Amino acid sequence: TIATPDYDEAQMERLGELMPLGRLPQADDIAQAVLYLVDAAAVTGQTLYVDGGAHIRSYDRDFMHLCR
Repeated sequence: TIATPDYDEAQMERLGELMPLGRLPQADDIAQAVLYLVDAAAVTGQTLYVDGGAHIRSYDRDFMHLCR
């Protein structure tokens, strides 16, 4: 995850602290998930979340306002 004009590095770090993983997913996390799916022939029709656990939290899906 990269900083944008709306969210600087410090805000992105605070957002990562809200994740169950304790950080935002990195490009390598996504790459590892892709490699798994490419290799796992028996896995079909599944949703694989690579979001640091954000999908299991109870806050609104648009939670970026929490890190301001």
